[in-house]
Amino acid sequence: MKRPFERPDGTWVEIAKYSLWDMLDSLKDAEDRNDPSSGYLYNLALNRALEVYSKFLGVEIPPASKVYRLFSDEGFRKAYMFEEFPDEEFVKLFLKALERCETKNLEKVIIHVFEGMGGFDIDGWRLRTMVEV
Repeated sequence: MKRPFERPDGTWVEIAKYSLWDMLDSLKDAEDRNDPSSGYLYNLALNRALEVYSKFLGVEIPPASKVYRLFSDEGFRKAYMFEEFPDEEFVKLFLKALERCETKNLEKVIIHVFEGMGGFDIDGWRLRTMVEV
C-alpha cells in the first residue's frame, strides 16, 4: 500500500494526451450531428481524463463508483484510506464536469490535464520515440 506507483514514460504521456484530444474532438463532432451517443462519449472522456491524469501523477485511480464521494467527502475518503488527490484545481473542475454535463466543463478538465502534463497542441503534433538498435 505504501509503495509508489510507477510513473509513465514520455511516449505514454504523448499518446495519452492525444487520446484525450481525440475523445474531446469526437464528442464535439457527435454533438454537432445531434448524435444520441454524445452523453456516453462525454462520460467516457471524463473517466479517461481522470485515469490519465491519475496515472501521470502516480496516484491511485479512484473507482468510478466512488469518485464523487472520494472527491467531495473527506470523511468518506478517510474511511476508504484514500489519499487526497494532489491537484485541488483538477478536483474542482472534475466535480463541476460531473455535476453539469456540458462539453465546456469537460474541455476545461482536459485542458487542465494537458497543462499539468506539459501542454498539448494538435497542430503539428508528432509522436517521436526512441529507436532501439
